[in-house]
Amino acid sequence: MSVDFTKPIATADRAQNLTDTKDTLVAVAKQRPDLAAGGIAADMIRWSSGASKWEIFNGSAWVDLASTFAINVSSFNGQAASYYTNITARLGYTPVDKAGDTMTGPLVLNADPSATLGAATKGYVDTGLSGKAAAAHTHAWSAITSRMYGDGTDTGDPNTPTEPFMVTNHANGPLGAGTYFYIWTGWHGGTSYMAQVAVQIVSGAALTYARNKNAGAWYPWVRCDLGEGLTRSIGASGYLKLPGAGGLILQWGRFTRTAADQGVSFPLAFPNAALSVVQTDMRNAALNDNSRTTALYPSYFISSRADTVSFDVLYQAIGY
Repeated sequence: MSVDFTKPIATADRAQNLTDTKDTLVAVAKQRPDLAAGGIAADMIRWSSGASKWEIFNGSAWVDLASTFAINVSSFNGQAASYYTNITARLGYTPVDKAGDTMTGPLVLNADPSATLGAATKGYVDTGLSGKAAAAHTHAWSAITSRMYGDGTDTGDPNTPTEPFMVTNHANGPLGAGTYFYIWTGWHGGTSYMAQVAVQIVSGAALTYARNKNAGAWYPWVRCDLGEGLTRSIGASGYLKLPGAGGLILQWGRFTRTAADQGVSFPLAFPNAALSVVQTDMRNAALNDNSRTTALYPSYFISSRADTVSFDVLYQAIGY
């Protein structure tokens, strides 16, 4: 049945007006269940059988009645109204807040995550960690596959290292370009504070140097090895040869005077020259003359005095 709420009209005959009036009253009584109609006034209400809800005409379209009017009921479907306002009671459990919440029981996921931000199961995490070491752990030295001897071999600049070890003949090495060194580097607080030890790559005795970088400035390389070696002979007469080619040699001794001019041999002949000899007489203070050096050679010196009084003399010599 189609109904037009603009009817009845004055120009219709009596029979038509009666029919239009009846149809309008029937449509109003039925709340217009999905009937096409004309002349609908704002705020008219109908029942929508398709949507199973009450709707109100807002002047241009049918909208949900609930969006405009509140419906108060004491019970619905056998439940008190409070049942539908208490979400926890209606669900039978406390829902998790998507903005963040605390679980009071275990949460079981249905599968491992496939999305980058997906939640991970314990099994997924355990599998991922199975090949990784714990935060606190120990390893036998033999179990470490990379022990620096396979790392960082290059010909880089010792002034700008990026690794703890390098092999290089760079110009910034201890002896300049062309001489290969093993160089170990340590850092502290970034690249402004560093320390390096360099060992020459050579057969036999190797030169060893060290240096440091402080507040961004490298200091000169300093030789640290013993060079040709520290040799010595300890006794009443002896010597101490300092490291390095052409290094200083300290010698000392004790002899008994038997002549006015007496030659005294050094425990070790100086390879190049004797530079100085100091003598100390072990004698009675009443004697007026002291032993003096009248000649100095790489292997001996001449000790002289005016008389032949016999006594012991101590000496110290320096040369190279």
